[in-house]
Amino acid sequence: MNFYLDIKKFDEDPLRYLRAIRFASQLDFNIDDELFTKLRSMMQNSSLNELPKERVFDEFKKILLKPLKPSKAFILLKQLDGFRYFKHFSKLLEKEFENILLSLDFFASNKHNSDKTNLVIMLAIVIKPFDDEDKKGFLEKLTDEKKLISQSIKLSKIEFDVENFDEYELNILSTKT
Repeated sequence: MNFYLDIKKFDEDPLRYLRAIRFASQLDFNIDDELFTKLRSMMQNSSLNELPKERVFDEFKKILLKPLKPSKAFILLKQLDGFRYFKHFSKLLEKEFENILLSLDFFASNKHNSDKTNLVIMLAIVIKPFDDEDKKGFLEKLTDEKKLISQSIKLSKIEFDVENFDEYELNILSTKT
């Protein structure tokens, strides 16, 4: 499929950085070299810091909930220096990061029927390896929703094996959200 993308438009709204990552993940597209260079430059210039966190969080939710493999988006974030904005990831060991990716992909293929529940569980997966301070700091960088922050942190502390989920365990987890 061919389509025209005006890379200059990315300067008009830094949120397009996250949208490009989401669409690449959601639609299983590859980002061409020119756009990759542009996006990396935007991240290195801290362009996302110009945006209200609500806009960033809205796109971050889509990155978690829409793709069949959210791991692709997180890999792109890492390759594009997105951890300058999402700095809590830079503290993780490679194995911890890989576990997040595997768990997100597995859960994405076994979601609950509620986006709200899915979001809490997926955020809990993302922050699970963080220490308590970083869990809260990461979520507060994204949202002011106290209940969502509290539920995600609480769930992240529960031991669960996302790869051995079945419908029963998913329903148990969802009742804790």
